[in-house]
Amino acid sequence: MSVPYILCAQVTIIPLNQNSEILLFDNLFHVNLINSTGTNIQGYLEITVEDSNNRQSVLKVNSPLMNLVPGITNGQQINWNNTINYGPSQLVNSLASSGRFASGNYVFCYNFISRDGNQYLGVNCQEKPIKLAGVPTLLSPYDKEVIETKNPVLTWRPPLPSFNTNIRYSLVVAPYFKGQSKVEALQRNFSNVQLSLLNLPFQVYPFDAPILEKGKNYVWQVKAYLEGFEVGATEIWEFQYNLPEDDKESQHTESCHFVKSHQDASFYVANKQINFAYKNRHDESILNYKVYSRENSEDRIQNLPEIILESGTNKIIIEADELGNLKHMERYTLVIKSKNKKKYYYNFVYLNK
Repeated sequence: MSVPYILCAQVTIIPLNQNSEILLFDNLFHVNLINSTGTNIQGYLEITVEDSNNRQSVLKVNSPLMNLVPGITNGQQINWNNTINYGPSQLVNSLASSGRFASGNYVFCYNFISRDGNQYLGVNCQEKPIKLAGVPTLLSPYDKEVIETKNPVLTWRPPLPSFNTNIRYSLVVAPYFKGQSKVEALQRNFSNVQLSLLNLPFQVYPFDAPILEKGKNYVWQVKAYLEGFEVGATEIWEFQYNLPEDDKESQHTESCHFVKSHQDASFYVANKQINFAYKNRHDESILNYKVYSRENSEDRIQNLPEIILESGTNKIIIEADELGNLKHMERYTLVIKSKNKKKYYYNFVYLNK
């Protein structure tokens, strides 16, 4: 619940850049002052912050005596006093150590006070919560998973409960050698992938990155940023690339992967074609399947091509153009319903290239 703005007639105070998820100490001074009297006003600007739960002071800071000319004055041009008076609130601890306001409920008050200190010429008070985003979470490949594609889709869950569209991510993938810790591998080894400013919670292992080598282990981590400030980092997970050679029945080629009997967070890459394998165990003649967007489960692909099945293993190729409205870098799930009502799944990311 917000306290209504209190705006006095002589000086209007307008705070700027106060994000509800990230608020830095320096953001307090992003404020405009509007002198609407037509004459110069002498006074000083005072900022107070309280913990609205117990009304304990968090901090107080003020400017030196200033001459406020008619019109708009940008607060970033004000020479603020160096002294910051921190209060007894426990919310001070994070602010003093990191320069960032911790999660909590605050009352921010801006007061323009006359030179003699006896009159408030402008007041702006507002109660507002600061809700920091949680950390992002890795989804796929799973920790210690053995993968069988050279260009896996690395996926993660955004920091919750944040739904801010301005969140950006960095991604690092590095080789992981025996005897190393995961942290050491990320920090010391030459990275296969080092990307920043990603705006989606997944990334295809780049085709121009060093290829994953059979039998080798890799570690990866994602960090989330809001307005250039790190809001959280995932754990460091490990995976291994290893394409089987001796098991002919279960072998997955780079272009054809068997559908899965369970839904998970792993995705394959689909370019011009969607390639998958399905074992027909019930003498089915036609594949009963549907394709829908993972971003919007109600967005289903219409007019799917008919697929004739043979007995045994079927390696199926669907031309992406036949589906018509696939979107670049969007995630999809192909669901097969077998004759005995069992479901199979194939997740893919479509790349229009």
